[in-house]
Amino acid sequence: MGPLAGLKGHQGTSGISKYFVQICAILVLIFGHAGLIYAKPLADDPAKVVNEYCLLDARGARIFSGEYENIRKLMAWGHDRDEPGWDCAKIISDYEVKEVKVSKDQANVLVRYHVVAFLCSESDLDLKKYVEDVEVNLIYISEKWKLSKYIVSPRIYVETAIKLLNGRILEFIETKSAVQAQIDKHSDAIKNLEIIKHSNNINIKMR
Repeated sequence: MGPLAGLKGHQGTSGISKYFVQICAILVLIFGHAGLIYAKPLADDPAKVVNEYCLLDARGARIFSGEYENIRKLMAWGHDRDEPGWDCAKIISDYEVKEVKVSKDQANVLVRYHVVAFLCSESDLDLKKYVEDVEVNLIYISEKWKLSKYIVSPRIYVETAIKLLNGRILEFIETKSAVQAQIDKHSDAIKNLEIIKHSNNINIKMR
């Protein structure tokens, strides 16, 4: 049939290949776009966000003035609202992020605290050693995981509590706003916390 038959056959194969390439390109665009929507990795890990919150809290971001904004940005709680003024705090040796459950735009993170004492401004240091599990809820908003609300009651490191009490004693002395009994109470609390800090029975972990 001569060279024309060969050319016709070649053109037919070329046409099929062309359509195959076009179909593949369309499929790549479709599934690639779907991947961008549905398989896009999250901007942060909810466990990391909770760990950052707990670390800032343990270092005193919720009790020292001027440091709250660092922890506030991790919450989705209304920006026109604020936490209550905390008169009490739980003192911890450490905490652990134990479990993370994620479902679409919601996440729950379980945090285990190792509590060693309880401190209130108007009462003596209450030495208590126990393990406390707290479930933290997060929501995915504006491509970030954020806590839906604050954790009730600050949980601070032993070293943070000592810093807080020393600051109060200094304020008492400078302003002459306390009787000696209040200063002595805070001094005794510091001594007990120093014992806890250096105790071989409690593993104090400062991060």
